[in-house]
Amino acid sequence: MTIMNARFDEHSLTQLLIIALFDFWIANEDRTANNYNLLYRTDNRSLVSIDYGGILNSCTMNRPLSQLEVTDSILYSDLFDFLSQDTPALKISLQLEKLFLSNV
Repeated sequence: MTIMNARFDEHSLTQLLIIALFDFWIANEDRTANNYNLLYRTDNRSLVSIDYGGILNSCTMNRPLSQLEVTDSILYSDLFDFLSQDTPALKISLQLEKLFLSNV
């Protein structure tokens, strides 16, 4: 199945933003526009993040931590563009700010 066949909504975009924020926090270099590392549960229409083998700048262990950019994340993907076409991501991001700050 392709991403276009799944039934996405505003909740899906919220889930994707939470996954992207978590990836930035743990420096997950592996979830990118070319490698989503996501599954889609059809029973409850939710995104499931998988594969955390590339966290904490794992490919640069002998060098200082490198700063991840938005182009290094799932936020630079076609999936993000698809999910945010009807709902402004900024609106959801502002709602998630308190949640993220309190949990980090």
